[in-house]
Amino acid sequence: MNPASTLRRLPLAAALLVLPVLAQAQSLTATGAASPATNLNPGDWVLITVNTTKAANPTSTGVTVKADLSGFLRSTAQDLNDAGQYGDATAGDGVFTYRENIAGAATLGTKTIVATVRDAQGRSTTATFNATLGASSTGGGTTTQPVATVPLAIVGAASPTSVAPGGATLVTARVTAATNPTSTSIGVIANLSSLGGSKSQRLRDNGLNGDAVAGDGVYSFRQTVVSSIATGSKSVRFLVNDAQGRSASSSATVMVTAAETSVSPFGSASASPSSLLPGESSLLTVRVTAGTGPVSTGLSVTSDLSSLGLGAAQAFNDAGQNGDAVAGDGTYSFRATVPGAASAGTRTLSARVADAQGRSSTAAYSLTVNAAPAQTEPPVTSAGAPQACANFYTAGFALPQGQLVSTVPALGKPVKGTSYRDPVHGTCGIRVTDHANEAPSNFARHDYSRRQAFNADNSYLIVQAMNGFWHLYNANTMAFIRTLSGPAGDAEIQWHPTNPKALYYFDTNGGMVLRQLDVDTNTSAVAANFTGKLPWADAARAWTKSEGAPSADGRYWCLMAETSSFAIRGVFVYDLQTQTVVGSRSLTARPDHTGMSASGRWCVVSHLAGSGGTVAWDRSFTTSRQLHTTSEHSDLALNAAGQDVYVAVDYQANAGDFFMFNIDTNARTNLFPTYISGSATAYHVSGQAFAKPGWVLVSTYGTSGSNQWLHNKLFAVELKSGGRILNIGHHQSRLNGYFTEPQASVNRDFTRVIWASNFGTTSDTDIDAYMMYLPPSAIPAAQ
Repeated sequence: MNPASTLRRLPLAAALLVLPVLAQAQSLTATGAASPATNLNPGDWVLITVNTTKAANPTSTGVTVKADLSGFLRSTAQDLNDAGQYGDATAGDGVFTYRENIAGAATLGTKTIVATVRDAQGRSTTATFNATLGASSTGGGTTTQPVATVPLAIVGAASPTSVAPGGATLVTARVTAATNPTSTSIGVIANLSSLGGSKSQRLRDNGLNGDAVAGDGVYSFRQTVVSSIATGSKSVRFLVNDAQGRSASSSATVMVTAAETSVSPFGSASASPSSLLPGESSLLTVRVTAGTGPVSTGLSVTSDLSSLGLGAAQAFNDAGQNGDAVAGDGTYSFRATVPGAASAGTRTLSARVADAQGRSSTAAYSLTVNAAPAQTEPPVTSAGAPQACANFYTAGFALPQGQLVSTVPALGKPVKGTSYRDPVHGTCGIRVTDHANEAPSNFARHDYSRRQAFNADNSYLIVQAMNGFWHLYNANTMAFIRTLSGPAGDAEIQWHPTNPKALYYFDTNGGMVLRQLDVDTNTSAVAANFTGKLPWADAARAWTKSEGAPSADGRYWCLMAETSSFAIRGVFVYDLQTQTVVGSRSLTARPDHTGMSASGRWCVVSHLAGSGGTVAWDRSFTTSRQLHTTSEHSDLALNAAGQDVYVAVDYQANAGDFFMFNIDTNARTNLFPTYISGSATAYHVSGQAFAKPGWVLVSTYGTSGSNQWLHNKLFAVELKSGGRILNIGHHQSRLNGYFTEPQASVNRDFTRVIWASNFGTTSDTDIDAYMMYLPPSAIPAAQ
């Protein structure tokens, strides 16, 4: 897995702000249409068009579009093109097209076409649109293919154009298919005898043997110049023909030069981090430069890691796996987890770089294993408070109540592990992490508002770093304990509801196995295996897509099932106690996320506007409730009566209402407006205080307009009409990108609040986790 590649839409995936007054991050989007779209008949031609908009941060590359044309009795995954072919008007304009002939056996009626758009960064979206086959004999289309006279054509090339004997050149032929009728069964051959190859070498467009992209009309073959070929200019002749009897030819020139001096491949090796504790992981990388004379093929990298208690010939990879960031970029990687029994000391290691030509070299690097710190049990105080807040509060302390306007005070960044006083609210704050001097790199922050950072007895908490690693901390002393082995990137970590030593996690971006990690021994076991239990044969990953959580007792899980390429198949409810699927429902549109209600009675499926909005289904998927018209930052909580509620802001309402929807009674209640005097704010909700039902935690940021009572702070909201507002503190974060959003999360008894903050700076990476401790009486029982 590649932890770094999953920081993400991160559930760190709820970064989309649907604010009419705030700048929004651009996502991969698409719209589609059929032309004509009505009164078509079998045998007609129809033009399918999908208009795409690239995502940002990073900008989409390698965008592809496939359309399900099964309604026309054609391909279920037809490639659309943006190359100015097959009906496409302009190459490279982001508009993908394909002209299709409707099968004569197609039935009449409205056909739904679903186009799936993907980019090379692993993001995807869908566009859904219709075309209607009518009963008219005249039809809405044409029964003959639109006339276009394009001759069969071929352009040959070679790269490199200069090559020595023993070296290789990629010969390519770009083919333009003829039209009227369209070319079929295209074949391309090249006469490579001048380079020592075949006189009739077949070129392929299948993405193999040097061909870059399958099906793009470029046919390729990698030819090695044999050693007996004399130097000089060599001509390569290309010939293309189709099943319609048409042909065309082209040629290219290759200069055979004198043989180069053989140079072995070599590399530069490093370990990051280069100093760590037993049980932690380091990313080992070797940046490889290929050998020459001839150019290296079949490159490999191995390293002797036996001094760490690992393999003596450990293979590194350049396939985008196990820590390798980018496949095929010449950097070979291996994520090495140092065994817990490894002795302290510095290891001088070397990596061997070799090629298929029998050449090799070594690259040295070092890795220091530090002595593990002594483990101590979390301290116990009479008040059950973290050590830094044990004697902070006086008897009778109460949080400021009501819609109180306050200005964020200027505070210096506190020292890790020490308490500070919020001067407005009188609460005890603690800086939890110090990423500059601990294992977490670039930043250290909790997961998300909808997820628990604290374990069952508040003795441990977890934070994540930018490189995707997860780290365990003592929640009473704030001491770093260890880097967790197993979970990586978007692993959807969930603490066990009763066992303080156990947490659940998925493989990065979902998988068919739910795992349970013992955080003390750093060992994992399988908690559930969904393989063979789902109604979709090609389901390859199950997850909540970064934001969901199981029921409060950890028994029921509302998950979405997708293929290996993230195509949605449906949602299902899994009973961890009986290890069974208790209900499922197929979907055609991919949800933004899923989650189980706290009681375990409702599976909540959250779609964006236009795809169904947010809907709660009972566990058997026979009864549903429409909770909202779109998907917003939200959470599922319990009210004082133990009923399931959905809490969010309705940005489409005139007042931007902060509301709750009682799923059990099917009733909505507006709690307070957020559009006040022309202002607006972004927010997150945490309903994880299951032992204090009737309350949710709210954190606000990204405000606009004049300062209002709810801006840039942390506060508790009572879940009832006219409910109490209890002001907790200011988060001190200045918004500068997704990771600076506070995304505050509350523990089960509402005594600890954790959030992310750059604490008075504008840095987008100098981010740590902070905690506010509240005495048990600070949040009273809800009424």
